[in-house]
Amino acid sequence: MPAAAKASRKARSRKSTMSKGSLKAEEYSRIEVLRKVIMKTHIAAVILIIVVLAAGACTSGRRERIPRNTLVTAEETVKAFCDLDGEGVRLTSATWSRILPYIAWTEEAGWDRIAVIEGYRLVNTENRSERLARITVEYEVAGNLSQDYMAVKKKEIVIFTVQKTGEGWKIKDPDFMLPHVLIQPLVRHLRETKRLEVAEKIHSIGTR
Repeated sequence: MPAAAKASRKARSRKSTMSKGSLKAEEYSRIEVLRKVIMKTHIAAVILIIVVLAAGACTSGRRERIPRNTLVTAEETVKAFCDLDGEGVRLTSATWSRILPYIAWTEEAGWDRIAVIEGYRLVNTENRSERLARITVEYEVAGNLSQDYMAVKKKEIVIFTVQKTGEGWKIKDPDFMLPHVLIQPLVRHLRETKRLEVAEKIHSIGTR
């Protein structure tokens, strides 16, 4: 075979080899791009699932924290709140949740002062609309308790703003009000928490 023909064949062979190498490189590049796209899509799908699950958990938590109030009127709602408050349910975390059906907030600060009461009564109802009412409550205050008990007899007026929501009537205001506790439930609480001296002092008021 002439030398020129051999040289031409070798040149064609090299071109063919280079062409095949280029094709393989392109295929590899396309496969790598496709792999990265699939991986990114997979990661995005996983993130989306996590977000959806977290949102569901938050919604479920909110529903659990806001029990429905089944009472029919704003007056009944305020009375139920005042009755429970008078029993001292707001004094401990173990019993505080009992007022949740009647209030719009889901947590309260710890209290370092308590209004000691001899009683209360609802004195006025002002219906602002079908979904909003203001209930006036008059408390017979016997004194205040912090570190010690101080007798301060007075009448205290509190106006409750109550709104009808998807979860029933809810007290929206006042959302920061001292516990107003009747004498006997308060004495029991103080005895249970070993504050015996002040418990007896308040107990003596209730037996006069």
